[in-house]
Amino acid sequence: MIVLDANILIRAVLGRRVRQLIDTYAGQGVRFFAPDVAFDDAEKYLPPLLKKRGKPHSDFSASLEYLRDIIETVTPELYAAFEIEARQRLRGRDESDWPILATALGLACAVWTEDTDFFGTGVAVWTTNRIEIFSRDKHSRLNLRMNDVAGIFPCSNYDRMRARCRMPSLWPRYRNTRSGVLMTGCSRLESLAEPIPIIP
Repeated sequence: MIVLDANILIRAVLGRRVRQLIDTYAGQGVRFFAPDVAFDDAEKYLPPLLKKRGKPHSDFSASLEYLRDIIETVTPELYAAFEIEARQRLRGRDESDWPILATALGLACAVWTEDTDFFGTGVAVWTTNRIEIFSRDKHSRLNLRMNDVAGIFPCSNYDRMRARCRMPSLWPRYRNTRSGVLMTGCSRLESLAEPIPIIP
């Protein structure tokens, strides 16, 4: 799993390489995520960029819709719980990028961006010229699926984040109960020794 910044969405529309990388790795089972505001920013900045390049922008909406089919949109009710922490980590930089970092913190995964503001924020950051290393690394590991264990665990950090946000009263009694090391990063979403219901 990896979270995409708005500048990656824009590159996916304007160029070929990013789009090809997304298509290739999505076909290999890599899950891509982006907060809703990343798509909003892409819609805002693409028209002037296309005009500057002398390119028609009549079909950029179709390109973004295509990306929405591949990249899972994360809504505010899921990433807002990490706003304070994300802003603190971005302090002195561009804090308006907090939804990207908050999403990465919530999912306990990396960020794909060309924005150096994310470096040193405590999450792994990958740029386009290094993203293939990320993909190779992910595919070289054993892909453990929590829902393969008796069918009672959510299948990803995303599902656990949804569970946390939709059942805040239930989460505290699970969050400190560990079943072993199965996480990289966010202690809030560690693997659980007790099952929590799967949210449809």
